[in-house]
Amino acid sequence: MDNNFDENKLNDSAEMSENIPVENPVQQENNVPTAPQYIPPQNMGMPPQGGYIPPKAPEKRRISMGCFWALISTVIVLFIIVVVLVVLIARMSEKISDSPFSGSIINQKAEQVVVELPVAEKPVLEEEFYANKETGLLTPVGVAKTILPSQVQIKAFDEVPYSYVSSGSGVIVTADGYIVTNAHVVDGKTDFAVEFYDGTEAEAVIVGMDKKSDLAIIKVEKDGLTPAQFGTSSNLVIGEAVALAGAGAGFENTVTYGYVTGLGREISTDYISSSTILCIQSDVALNPGNSGGALVNMYGQVVGIAVALMDHETYENIGFSIAVDDAVPIIEDLIAQGYVSTRTKVGISYVEIGDAVASSYDIKAGLCVMDIDPTCNVAQAGLIPYDIITEMDGVRVFGADEINKVLAGKLPGDTLTLTIFRKPVAGEAYEFTADIILEADTTSFSGYSAPTETQEDKSENPFVIE
Repeated sequence: MDNNFDENKLNDSAEMSENIPVENPVQQENNVPTAPQYIPPQNMGMPPQGGYIPPKAPEKRRISMGCFWALISTVIVLFIIVVVLVVLIARMSEKISDSPFSGSIINQKAEQVVVELPVAEKPVLEEEFYANKETGLLTPVGVAKTILPSQVQIKAFDEVPYSYVSSGSGVIVTADGYIVTNAHVVDGKTDFAVEFYDGTEAEAVIVGMDKKSDLAIIKVEKDGLTPAQFGTSSNLVIGEAVALAGAGAGFENTVTYGYVTGLGREISTDYISSSTILCIQSDVALNPGNSGGALVNMYGQVVGIAVALMDHETYENIGFSIAVDDAVPIIEDLIAQGYVSTRTKVGISYVEIGDAVASSYDIKAGLCVMDIDPTCNVAQAGLIPYDIITEMDGVRVFGADEINKVLAGKLPGDTLTLTIFRKPVAGEAYEFTADIILEADTTSFSGYSAPTETQEDKSENPFVIE
């Protein structure tokens, strides 16, 4: 090893070492310089004893001005976005709350609110009941309001007084309690109760009954009633609107509407099969319980009295009412006399002999006399049972239709000429004439016998001519 070293280098090292503090420099004895030692830099500390080296603190960095303003701008933009979103959400919530479906949208339970709605009374104006006030033509509502106060329900009692066995309808004729109905409604019954439009009831009695026309008058002891207004059936036309009031099927104060479908219908009911009545045909709903009800025109006037209907199992909407022009004279007579004072009777019962039977027995067709009323003038005419009446006043007669036409217009006390065919058991047949005086029918019914359910052939049953 070379122990010689350059002095200049040493001086340079010395100068450098002057600037660096050195702890405990090592000196050679006798001031003999030794070899240079490594001195660590000042900023590097020696590791502590024990071998633990603490972590070095991170160096702090400064943010440049450009980055600072960029950060500020970003924060401002985010703030603006948040504000805009808040405003939009608030507006959307207002729209949802105004929506009729907001309750279901936001799934909130609606509050119960009590609301009292105002209810106004229906205005009642007299004009509303008229279709034409100048002519008096009523609306259907006006017709009902006019006729119902004059309409009644008739309840018929038999042996049991607590429950009525049948019911019909009636029309108030006078304010003091006279009521018209059908004869078949009251015939054979013992007690009657009448129910009025206001729901009150009164007991009734029979004043008079005419089975030939199927009309009857009953009376209640009550004043201040509303009588119906009677019109005329002579000016009705087919197609004219009409209404029927009554207690169809037992439902009181019922009104149905329809049209006149036929005029001058001659019908024979099962109640008066040996006689015909002149009727108005209509398609109003006419049911059991309507018998005796009022058929009215659209002026509220009674133009007919309901009497019969065709079987609903076979026919539809075919009902009949007695023409009021024929009913009024009978109603007046029943009220005044208790019977039809203009009604005449011959005083015999008979069976019809047709051409086929007449040819078989070599006799003439006509009315075969079966019984003679001894109280009538006909008993003095020399008739005997099985005589056959072939003519009345020169008119060929075969049954009730021809008899009614001959007797129409006849009054009690008038003379009727009979042409009679007689065939004795022994001897030749012959004909003769007899004049009789017609009797007044003073009974409460005409005397025509109604057929029973067991009588299948009506031509074989005797009927009384009165």
